Amino acid sequence: MLLDFPLTSPEISDAQEWNSAIAAFANQSFPAHPVLFTGSSTIALWNTLAEDFPDLPVVNRGFGGSQLSDSVYHFDSVVLPLAPRAVVLYAGDNDIAFEKTPARVAEYFQTFAQLMQTHLPQTPLFFLSIKPSPFRWFLRNEVREANSKIEAICRDKQHLHFVNIEPCLLNKSQLPRAELYVEDELHLSPEGYALVKGVLAPFLARFASPA
Repeated sequence: MLLDFPLTSPEISDAQEWNSAIAAFANQSFPAHPVLFTGSSTIALWNTLAEDFPDLPVVNRGFGGSQLSDSVYHFDSVVLPLAPRAVVLYAGDNDIAFEKTPARVAEYFQTFAQLMQTHLPQTPLFFLSIKPSPFRWFLRNEVREANSKIEAICRDKQHLHFVNIEPCLLNKSQLPRAELYVEDELHLSPEGYALVKGVLAPFLARFASPA
């Protein structure tokens, strides 16, 4: 079931707090048909995108602290103006922290995917799985359930790709690797981003490389 978004919905009542960040994107220069990275702070803090993907025209439109619901709400402003060749989305971490259910997070993803299908039907969407951070390890069951539901939505869909980054961020004991996170134990370190890049790169090389 897809969500609709009346402006009175309590779930998006704070979405307008991102208006200044969204407005700043309007002044951002970008190449034609870029690979758009968007979502929450895991994207916003990925400062090495251009170096990590030198053969792709990448644009970072992450807005830190946001929820997946915010990515849906601001789709028209953040995604559509770029006419991207591909979209990489990371969000949902904060939704779960604010006690949205895994099913609800999956519904937000499905709505984002439907917006892609409606407006950008040939554009691939890559969802980076919600990461297993030390700070939110107590939410791991909810995170994994949300990831599982989103993976199921992506399964067998031509333009939807679930990119599972959890395995590269866990040690042999299946616990988060501390060295892959900065001091807050929530956000990725440069080493963490390097591993995520390694998982994502083959997807982009296959589905988003320049013609």
